[in-house]
Parts: sequence; C-alpha cells; structure tokens
Amino acid sequence: MGNKCPNCKGTGKVEITVRNWGDPKPTQVTILNCYDCDGTGEVDQAELEAYNYEKNMWCKCKKSPGSHYVKDNVHARVTKHHWRCDDCNKVTQVG
Repeated sequence: MGNKCPNCKGTGKVEITVRNWGDPKPTQVTILNCYDCDGTGEVDQAELEAYNYEKNMWCKCKKSPGSHYVKDNVHARVTKHHWRCDDCNKVTQVG
C-alpha cells in the first residue's frame, strides 16, 4: 500500500485559485485531480521522499551571512544551478 499523498492529504484532489490581474471578475476556484498522485491520494515511498526533500531543501535563516553559487549538475539532487546559504547550506534560489 502507498503513502498518503502530502500534497492533497490523501483526497486525490487539489484546489486551484485563479484571478487575472486587473480583471474585475471574482476569483475562480477549480478542483482538479492532484498532480502529485494523479488523483489516487497515494504516493510510493520514493515519491514521498522526493516531495519531503523538495519541501525541506529551502533556507529558513532569518539573516543569512550570504550565499554561494552552485553550477548546473554539481549537486546530486538539485541539478539546476542554484545558490545555497553560507550558514545552513540549504537552497536560497534556483536558476
């Protein structure tokens, strides 16, 4: 059995809210099948680990001393060039 999808919390559905800038129409809400689990409400262990890695890879330092640049394909999991915090070494910006 799979793990409960952390994006839709096992419902298989996600809510997308859309409002076009300057459009007087009210915000539109659309319910779609979850894009992480394809609407099943479950993900396998590898997908769960990838989701958790991406969620937790971001720097949360209040006042970072700075950041350093990492080139494309240098980091094992973040292959796109990015910047990492000099304090916690987590990602501050991608691309």
